[in-house]
Amino acid sequence: MQLPRAFTFDAPTLTAAFSKVRPRLAIDPLFIDNASALDVSLAQFDQRMQRVPKTSADFYAWLDGADQYRYAGLSVLFEAYGRSARARTYNAALAIPAERTVLFAGDVTIAGDLTLHAGAIVIVLGTLRIEGPLLADHDYTLVAAHSLEFASGTTSGELIALDRINGGNKVYLAGNDYSCRAPTFASAVLVDFERSNVFGSVHVQQRISEWSFPQAAAALGVSPDDDLQSAFVAILQGQGAALPLTAAPVDQEALWDAARQSPPALAQLLPGAWNERQLATALEYAATWEQLDGVKLLLAHGALPHAKAALRAAVNSVAVLDLLLDACGGNIEVVDDDQPLLTLACNIGSEAVIKRLIERGFNVNIANRLGVTGLHVCAWHGHVAKAKLLLKQGAAKDLKLINAWHDFAAAGATPLDVANNQLKNQSNAKPWRDLVKLLAI
Repeated sequence: MQLPRAFTFDAPTLTAAFSKVRPRLAIDPLFIDNASALDVSLAQFDQRMQRVPKTSADFYAWLDGADQYRYAGLSVLFEAYGRSARARTYNAALAIPAERTVLFAGDVTIAGDLTLHAGAIVIVLGTLRIEGPLLADHDYTLVAAHSLEFASGTTSGELIALDRINGGNKVYLAGNDYSCRAPTFASAVLVDFERSNVFGSVHVQQRISEWSFPQAAAALGVSPDDDLQSAFVAILQGQGAALPLTAAPVDQEALWDAARQSPPALAQLLPGAWNERQLATALEYAATWEQLDGVKLLLAHGALPHAKAALRAAVNSVAVLDLLLDACGGNIEVVDDDQPLLTLACNIGSEAVIKRLIERGFNVNIANRLGVTGLHVCAWHGHVAKAKLLLKQGAAKDLKLINAWHDFAAAGATPLDVANNQLKNQSNAKPWRDLVKLLAI
């Protein structure tokens, strides 16, 4: 059971599709309502259509900023590729690795739960039906589809649909940084603390949109003393509808479970004939679970060519990071998609990993092609302790973005500029107030 490869876009096809979609966007309330307050305009989307991406892996970079742009881009992609594509069925649960973007042209059915790890993006140019729960509790994720249906679910990121979202029994939209968007939303229970969510109509039996944790906990069936999302995920994981799996061929869920239990569980699977994708996925999962012995076992069985890709999943474990870097023959400062490993660690990794990278000689001021440094990342996400660590190790405060990174991080912005802009636009201002003081010294 394999995920699709990066979907290749054709610029003339996208341009022709946009010519059909643009008049609809100009009057679509989900695109134009409150647009000016978020610095969104059809003219700006016109500019984005002048630099369309080459593959689905470029989707977020193309449509970064307010979620209206993802909504508009999804409309163009569906018009271009979604109307005559074949359907696909996954007869088991499905997990999308961290920072991975997958695009399905056509309807998709998942006979189990769908789990997204930090930064994962799923785009379905048709109807996405998930027979189990939707589990996306790891920082930012995105599920975008023409229509989205799932049994119950939770996300800290975005859900975007061109037609409807049907969340079945209970849905917890947990994040307060990202918003969801669809013409119609339906579920029995909606716990919805994100004030920026935009639904044309909402059909629920119970909706909790104020910050009442006891009321939300009661609606979700968890204890108010617990972390609501973690406790709700634990309940949903027990309700998954994944089908029984056989030992061969090795599929994604089996790899995930084996990596978590490694190395004995991995050793039981390894005697079979593993393809390159299975080895790469297993190594990434073992790194995600910080299973050092499992990583060693996979490297010994031929996963070495995939060690660089697995580094993205190792940003919370110094031991796994060192092992993979040593296996690669030395420091690998830039991993997939022009992503410096240090800036990735500043985003979703641990302080210990950041410190270890610098100890290994990584450039504390390394930047991607937009000019984004580790300090820019910390300033955007409100990571005060990580920013202090970078500054202590000699990070420069005055490096500027080469090109616009986010709507509130324009070309020429320093980390201080980014922090100041975030301070104006975040409900919990304390981290950014601390960062402004730190970066202004």
